[in-house]
Amino acid sequence: MFTDSDLEWVKIVKCLRSVGTENKSIKKYIDLCIAGDSTIKERYNIIIETKEKALKQMDDLKKQLFLLDYKESFYKNLIKGKLKDTWNPMNNMSKNNDKAV
Repeated sequence: MFTDSDLEWVKIVKCLRSVGTENKSIKKYIDLCIAGDSTIKERYNIIIETKEKALKQMDDLKKQLFLLDYKESFYKNLIKGKLKDTWNPMNNMSKNNDKAV
């Protein structure tokens, strides 16, 4: 039903969308492709910009995963009884309320 060429269009559109590229920018990229070889440099720049955006997102995700790994370990130790939950503000509030009395 679809040609290999059709699937290539779908792949690049999906890739651009997954990085958060707006529909207007995706349309511009497609229009440049349709316009032909005179737009190669412009399309190249769009790909480079998109790649930089993807790398930034990947860096942000790595930082988030680092924090989640830390919290996972923290909660495992809480479950095992090796730590007290000092990060929970509710636990700290009850201590502060005891001091105020």
